[in-house]
Amino acid sequence: MKTFFELRESLQEAKIEVGDRVRVKDDAKKVVDRKLLGKSGVVLPNGMGGSSIRVKFADGKTAMFNKNDLEVNESVDLDESALDKQWQSGKSSIKSGSVELIRGKSGVHTIKKGGKTIGDFSLDYDDWVVNIKGKKGQHTLGSINDIVKMASNMKESVELEEMDLSKQSSKQLLMFYRKYADKKMGPSDANTVRAVRRELMNRGVSIKESIEEARKDAAADLYFDTYSAAIQKAINDTFKKHKLEVDAEDYYQKVNMGPGKPGRGKTTRHTLDLVDIKTGKPSRKKLHIQVYNRETDKNPYELNFYVS
Repeated sequence: MKTFFELRESLQEAKIEVGDRVRVKDDAKKVVDRKLLGKSGVVLPNGMGGSSIRVKFADGKTAMFNKNDLEVNESVDLDESALDKQWQSGKSSIKSGSVELIRGKSGVHTIKKGGKTIGDFSLDYDDWVVNIKGKKGQHTLGSINDIVKMASNMKESVELEEMDLSKQSSKQLLMFYRKYADKKMGPSDANTVRAVRRELMNRGVSIKESIEEARKDAAADLYFDTYSAAIQKAINDTFKKHKLEVDAEDYYQKVNMGPGKPGRGKTTRHTLDLVDIKTGKPSRKKLHIQVYNRETDKNPYELNFYVS
């Protein structure tokens, strides 16, 4: 199988590259499905070699074409995810939250989560084939965005050998126990949780009372009575924990002049520019905010945010 760059190079002669927006000519002679005439799509690596060009259309379907039956069309918009666009542009790696995809030279690419390698993926004709460490079988997914979503939703693994309980504070152990106690997990991970519980009990910590108190604190940081209060919480925490402040002009344009508070059952998202408070210079990092209206009478706005 050719790599992305090899395929891109082979298409240079036709002046059509992987990632280009193209349109099927109205008078295309070698197109079997005449319903595709005049339709627009995006060029994908064809996965089979040769000079044929694989095109993906807005409905998700793909087809192979002769270069003479296509024309470049910069105005096409397929509503692809930003992650798919980044990957198609040839970047060596892309990142979303704790998940990072790293391009491999042989066509087999690496999936990392939290800095640790959790699997790999490669293109097989139209679909991405994903292998996850420790799991039998393969996953077949339709887009880069789907791969990131799957990795993001994977249950975190807890390994006993990575935790020296005696060096953890009671607060850290409680946070760990609260995070994993109700999750389904394998025998090794379950033993870890039981070991944490025993350590807390030996220290005379009341697990039930401490967890209830921690839950109340967490709820205060998660649910808000107003949309603006949720946004302000994200900004304040970013300032305190990361020593970064939100760019005032970007805030005005995206928040003050943006979509506003989410309606019932809806979500409002913002990605805000940040400034290093020590140097006063723009930071490469961004503040990603998501506020969801959970349709409750009390504290309806649910906040999720991270800096990356």
